[in-house]
Amino acid sequence: MKDDRFRKECYHGERSRRHHQSVRPVLPARDFATSKRFYADLGFQVRMLTDRLAEPRYGAYSFLLQDYYVEQWANNCVVHVLVSDVDRWWNQIRGLDVASRYEIKATAPRLENWGKVAGITDPSGVLWLIIEPILHSDLEANRDS
Repeated sequence: MKDDRFRKECYHGERSRRHHQSVRPVLPARDFATSKRFYADLGFQVRMLTDRLAEPRYGAYSFLLQDYYVEQWANNCVVHVLVSDVDRWWNQIRGLDVASRYEIKATAPRLENWGKVAGITDPSGVLWLIIEPILHSDLEANRDS
């Protein structure tokens, strides 16, 4: 019983607001300097935490970038970024010409059944999906038009 009460308070109550400050993924960097520059070019503020660990921050959101690389890990890592206007993000990415400057893949926005999605890989192969979620009621309205 005590464990259930603690779990409920920890995940749903006041205690969760006091004890949880953030959840941040740790991403690999094949070339640490290039990866830091890439994220800075995208608008992240990159703060060094140690000589092999950085915190790229975009507003209230951040992740950890480490000077460590395993190809299978990087190629299977996906970050979802939910935005209100994917076209605005895409225009920024395209305007920065990061795809050719960093020799990475960038995919223009396309409509999927779960949202409007653009994609970009970082220089290490981590896939970032930039998603403008759509409601199923919006899809139905577009089909009826």
